[in-house]
Amino acid sequence: MVDALYTAPVQPEEPSPWWLKGGAIFIGIIGLGAAINAIVLFGAGIILDLAYDSMVNERDGVCDDSEDSEECEGYDLGIEILRAYSESGMWNLGAALSALVFLFTFPTVLVMWGNDREMGLKLAWSWLGLHAFSGLYFIREYLKVSHLRTIAGSGEDLPAWVATFEAVATYGGTVFCELLLAAVLALITHQTRPPTAIELPSGFHQDTPPET
Repeated sequence: MVDALYTAPVQPEEPSPWWLKGGAIFIGIIGLGAAINAIVLFGAGIILDLAYDSMVNERDGVCDDSEDSEECEGYDLGIEILRAYSESGMWNLGAALSALVFLFTFPTVLVMWGNDREMGLKLAWSWLGLHAFSGLYFIREYLKVSHLRTIAGSGEDLPAWVATFEAVATYGGTVFCELLLAAVLALITHQTRPPTAIELPSGFHQDTPPET
C-alpha cells in the first residue's frame, strides 16, 4: 500500500504593501494640485474684480472717444461678461472646496501609507467623492456665467449650440477624469484584498507531518 504523501500547507501570498503606498503617492500628487488650484481660483477672483472696476471706470472715456457705436456696444458686452464672472461666488467657493480637498488629502495619505487597508480605502473613496463634487459644482457655477452663454444670449453672431457644446465637453471631461481616478482606486481595492485559500481534502496527501 502506498503511504500518503505529506505536503506542507501553502500559505497564500500577501498583497504587496506598495499598492496602498502607491495610492497614497497618487492621491498626494492630486491633492497638491488641488492646493495650487485653490490659490489660482482665489487669485483669479481678485484679478477679475480689479479688471471689472477698471473697465467700468474707463467706459465713459472709451465710448466718448469712439465714433463707432458698435465699439461701445462691444465694450459694454465685455463689462457685462466681467461683471457676471466677478459677482459670481464660484471663485471663492471653488477655492474653498479645493482647499478642503487638499486638507482631506493629509489623513488619507497618512493612513494609506501606513498600510491600514480598511480605513485607508474608506478615506480614499471619501476623498474621491469630495474631489468629484468639487469639480462638478465649480463647472455648474461656471456654466451659469459662461461668456459663450452671455454672448449667445446677447444676439451676437454665435449659435446657441456652441454654449451647449461647451457644457457637454466640460462636464464630459470632468466625469472622464473622475472615472479614471475611480478605476485606479478600484484596482487598488482589488489588488489589496486579504488573501484567501480554499483547501480540498485529498486521499493521497496528509495534513500532518509524518512521525519520525
